Amino acid sequence: MTPAGNLIVKHDIFIEANGLLDVASTTAPLIAVTPATGSQLRAEIDAHVAHLYGLSRDDFSYILDTFPVLKRKEEAAFGEFMSKRKCLEEYDRIGSIL
Repeated sequence: MTPAGNLIVKHDIFIEANGLLDVASTTAPLIAVTPATGSQLRAEIDAHVAHLYGLSRDDFSYILDTFPVLKRKEEAAFGEFMSKRKCLEEYDRIGSIL
C-alpha cells in the first residue's frame, strides 16, 4: 500500500465495503494510522511532491511557513513547527537518494 493509500484507507473493512481495492491482491499490509504515523506519511508525500515540482529546499521551507495557523497550533502543542521539521527532513532524505 502506498503512503497515500494508508492515509485514506485505515481498515480492511473500509476497503472491501467501498470496493476501492481487491484486498486479496494487495501485497503490502495496511499499517495502523495513528496521529504520529499520519503526520510522517503526510511529510513524506509533501516532500515527494516538492521534489516533483522542482522546489528548492528554501522554496519548500517558505511554502511551509505560509500555514501560520498550523504553525501556531503545533508550536503550542509540541514546542516546534513539527510538520515543517518532518517535511524538511523527508525532503533532505529523498534528495540524498535522487
